[in-house]
Amino acid sequence: MSQTIISMFNANYLTSLLKINFNSDIVCSGTQLVEIVEFLESFLPSIVWYGADISIISNTDIFFVDDRLSDLIPIKIGDSGELKKQSSKVSQFLSGVFIARKNEILWPENIQIGTENLTFRSLEINDIILEIRAFDTTYFEIYSDDYELIKKISTHYRSEIESSIEEH
Repeated sequence: MSQTIISMFNANYLTSLLKINFNSDIVCSGTQLVEIVEFLESFLPSIVWYGADISIISNTDIFFVDDRLSDLIPIKIGDSGELKKQSSKVSQFLSGVFIARKNEILWPENIQIGTENLTFRSLEINDIILEIRAFDTTYFEIYSDDYELIKKISTHYRSEIESSIEEH
């Protein structure tokens, strides 16, 4: 008898990107999210992005003002090119969760993903590569269960790494 193994995303590592990391007076701009995604594309070329709990400041009517994206159930944004295209039209993110996955998924309706959820949360979804959260025009947090991925991001942005794993 075969056994189904349930894999889950454990966001054990995070790095926070603040004003100093962008050498800017503002944080959570659409152009900064584009910059992050462009950096990630250099070693994560084929990923699908999902968004939830998104609230923005923008002068234009764009995809991110879709009421479904302000809900806590993630919906598909598209590939990195689509996320960059939509983000480039955003002045600032007030909140938002952006989840990168290796392939498409139909999210369970009982899953609720918000910007202000637990810092190191687990999701019963496999193949999640990373999660980016935008906090109130103040900072981005990038989470992953892949230490080497967070280390690349941390090195690039000269940011600290936090971990939920206790060292022995």
